[in-house]
Amino acid sequence: MIWHGRVVEVRDVEGRRQQTSDSPVGWPEDRPGGAPDCVSFGLAAIVGGVWPLFARGDERRATAAKRVRWHGVGLGATAILTLWAQDANDWPLWAVPAIWGPLALLILASTAAFAFGALRGEPDDDAPAPHRPEPQAS
Repeated sequence: MIWHGRVVEVRDVEGRRQQTSDSPVGWPEDRPGGAPDCVSFGLAAIVGGVWPLFARGDERRATAAKRVRWHGVGLGATAILTLWAQDANDWPLWAVPAIWGPLALLILASTAAFAFGALRGEPDDDAPAPHRPEPQAS
């Protein structure tokens, strides 16, 4: 039997089998490497989804939750791309946390900064400036 261009098992006509050192045994390498990646995306989705339920009527908290959700999408995208790159290039398992870890830390730092900014009420870049009435001369 040939798997990804390698002989992984030898069989004869009588049904006897002998596996080679390249035979797939147990879980593929991307499953334990991908688990922390997908868990982090799920946690960001849960926090961003549940937070507005406890902050009804508070626009700042709703905006912060929205920003957490969108950063969670970024976490998920980097996780999928990292796993894809590791699998496509036949990199070892340690490459997943080595590549994804620093990217995830940057995204999490950005998440915290944007969420705290929303809680403080800092305006968005595309939001119009608040209208302040000018004093009338009498």
